[in-house]
Amino acid sequence: MRKHRMQRWVTGGLGVAVVALSVIAGPVSSNAQSAPHSGSTLHVPFPVGSVPTSVFPFYDATQCTTTNIDYWNVQSRPGYWFGLGSSILEQPTLSSLQTPTFSTVSGHTVATVKTSAWVWSNANTGGQTQTQDAGSILFWLNMDKAQRSQGASAACGYVPGLGIPDQVTNVTAPGGLTGNEVVITFSTTLNTHWLLNNELSQIDPMPKAWDITNGSNANLGACEAESWSSIATNGSDDCSNVFNYLSSLQINNSIWNWADGPYRQQSAGIASGNPDGDNVQIANTRYSGPASDQAHAVKTIQYYEYTTVAAEVTALQHGTLDTGFLDPSDVAKSPGPGKAGAIKSSLSLGSYKTVGTLLWGVFYWMYNFGNSHSTWPSTAVWATELNQQYIRGDMQRAVNQAAIDSTVNNGYSIPTISAIPKYPTNTYASGITNKYPFSTSTAKSNLEAHGWTITSTSTTCTRAGSASNECGAGIPLHASLSFNVLSPSGDPAVNTQVDDEIATMKAAGFRVSATFESANTVQAACFGGAAEWQICAYGGWIYAPDYYPSGEVLFATGSSSNSGGYSSATMQTLVHDTTAGNTTLSAADHNVSPAVSFGQWANTDDPFLWQPTPAGFTVLRKTLAGPAADIAPNPLGDFMPEFFTAI
Repeated sequence: MRKHRMQRWVTGGLGVAVVALSVIAGPVSSNAQSAPHSGSTLHVPFPVGSVPTSVFPFYDATQCTTTNIDYWNVQSRPGYWFGLGSSILEQPTLSSLQTPTFSTVSGHTVATVKTSAWVWSNANTGGQTQTQDAGSILFWLNMDKAQRSQGASAACGYVPGLGIPDQVTNVTAPGGLTGNEVVITFSTTLNTHWLLNNELSQIDPMPKAWDITNGSNANLGACEAESWSSIATNGSDDCSNVFNYLSSLQINNSIWNWADGPYRQQSAGIASGNPDGDNVQIANTRYSGPASDQAHAVKTIQYYEYTTVAAEVTALQHGTLDTGFLDPSDVAKSPGPGKAGAIKSSLSLGSYKTVGTLLWGVFYWMYNFGNSHSTWPSTAVWATELNQQYIRGDMQRAVNQAAIDSTVNNGYSIPTISAIPKYPTNTYASGITNKYPFSTSTAKSNLEAHGWTITSTSTTCTRAGSASNECGAGIPLHASLSFNVLSPSGDPAVNTQVDDEIATMKAAGFRVSATFESANTVQAACFGGAAEWQICAYGGWIYAPDYYPSGEVLFATGSSSNSGGYSSATMQTLVHDTTAGNTTLSAADHNVSPAVSFGQWANTDDPFLWQPTPAGFTVLRKTLAGPAADIAPNPLGDFMPEFFTAI
């Protein structure tokens, strides 16, 4: 599942696909009754305040959301599909590309990728079809190399110097563009597990119908036909022209009717020039994947936008939705990670059930380090302060994750201390210790030991300098230790969490305020640099399509998804060694002195302010039947309506 090196952003509190960790924005009627529901249409809410804005496979950071990617992936299948049921592994039968083979030639890893002749089509009857071939793969690869020139518009997970395209030295198609084989040669020997899980997993074979630079199909196929060596990265070649043209198209353009997945887009609403969430997808009767993945009971998916959770809950109470979300307080306390309690009877939702889920991902708030790699570079004092590791460590000490899990999330979250998820249970997380357990008193004492004078109303630097008992390099005398947190609005649970954390941060000595804006506004600021931001409380990250949590997308210097500009020589070495060699994520890496593991450094250096990660639940209509109705979306958050056998 997932798209283009962007391991998806998850809006804070809103969960994944139809996974719920959301809340009611005000009271709802306790006597509303669910109406009977039948037919072949699945009625699905988008996360509150969010609608799909793009279906172009090369998302920039502002478009890198679960809403976009879940919507897109039911109609455009990536070459390698990961996740089914409780598994996070690659599923060969659901993948449009054959399992790759690897070899080593003169110190270079060589990957051979072959198509399975899946079909793209632009209509269920009549219209056109195109069979996936080597050209379909080359189109994606060539576009991926060309898009590096796009700056802030580059694919949101682009990592300079790592993987595709930067470590690719040559790409060939032995059988030509119409053959079924592509051979990719890399510049060095790479960890093939990482290569499949984090790089080849992003390949999304694309139809030649998209390989155009205007609506008249002029220059059709020019990008897929470019040789790897001739592709420019300065925006001057054929592929860059294709990228720019496709990027300019609205979500309702007919070009996006092309599909190779079990569904295709029938319509997408636009109001005042912007997507409005009135989207419909229909079963793709020309889908050429396995029979198990054909659309069964669900022939139409009708999506709905909600600006408040209260409105979405009211829709559930009136029986107009088949899936949805509730406040964690409106169900019984979680019996354990991945398990859900029953819906409280006061909501009168007897036609629905809850199913628990886990998330192969982590939640955090992002720091803006203010450097040239940040989406909002700044030399302000707040940026200088955030570059002090001890300040970030003390801020982490001021986050009471256990209390947030208990009082805000009702047990439907998991404390997070590192970039490696604790659940589902995995060996990667072994041996990681928390250097910053919750303690406002310890945080306050440490700040005072570093030259900060703390009163009930202010925290001021009274010992400027870079010594161990001073405020830190670049922090002037009398500077205030104050920050603003930018957070999405519309979800009271998120508001409560932010307010609770601000309270404990103030107790530790930090002077913190919060600004609540729409999710789209927060996205544009934090990930697109549309406005100043200091700390971004946007949400978290699902490890998909980078399923191996090696961290290059989040932490490598200059990565397009490293929006705050975090840069650490130690982290850079750790990330490189887990991608290029056989170093495991949890093992001590002896190329760093003193030896430290990747997972431990993600805690020790505090690149993010770690937050509880959702272990939420899905709300489903009881009449829904089939594998997708018996278990929640898998830990990758896959939205797979084709597996419902009854609505």
